[in-house]
Amino acid sequence: MEFLSVLFNSIQNWLLPELEQELGELTSRQMEFIRTVELINPLEFIDKYDWVGIGRKPSDRLCLIKAFIAKPIFKLTQTVTLIDAVNSSPALRRLCGWESRNDIPSESTFSRAFSVFAETELPQRIHDSMVSKNLGDKLFGHRSTDATSVKGREKSCRKNAQKPKVKKRRGRPKKGEEQKKEPRRLELQGTKTLEKNLNDLPKGCDWGCKKDSNGKKLSWRGYKLHIDCVDGDIPVSAISNFRLSA
Repeated sequence: MEFLSVLFNSIQNWLLPELEQELGELTSRQMEFIRTVELINPLEFIDKYDWVGIGRKPSDRLCLIKAFIAKPIFKLTQTVTLIDAVNSSPALRRLCGWESRNDIPSESTFSRAFSVFAETELPQRIHDSMVSKNLGDKLFGHRSTDATSVKGREKSCRKNAQKPKVKKRRGRPKKGEEQKKEPRRLELQGTKTLEKNLNDLPKGCDWGCKKDSNGKKLSWRGYKLHIDCVDGDIPVSAISNFRLSA
């Protein structure tokens, strides 16, 4: 935690004033983006995406990783809106690493790079590194677990085909005869390993439902993200049912 405090103070007292002299007054979102990039240090994760000398040299992956980080910070849900934001804001463009608008790659390049980042689990590796580096083996007294909705634009993957109905005999069962019920997924989770439980979770866009803090039911089409937070609202683990797509 001392490291985070020193890093935050150096960003506030030295880096941000220097950048404002170079780029002009920064917005609160841009300052948040700078703090996040400095905390993550994308250079630690760039080795997986280095050019190996085969084929055409790709666009600068460090710039694309910074743009990948900027997308959720600026609440840009689509890649095309991210590209428009980078094109229209010289400050954001230069913070990502592109000096001129001609240096910004095409939308297809953005999509291919973001797909590779997702397939190689770049967000997960960044999170694991930050937790292990800054928290280590520290013990926390409290852990809070909750789920949040993530809306999706895709069609629901739930199949409309109905399962064949099994005829049930009316009345009470005969003496010595038991009615067997298939155990629910939740009931079986305690007998399986974490890896098997994760593989058993349904993947893809679907309809979800949960209760909010007021007890009201919320429904949405998309995904569900489960997060564990410790003291200080620090997220230490997260599980989702996202399905990777280009």
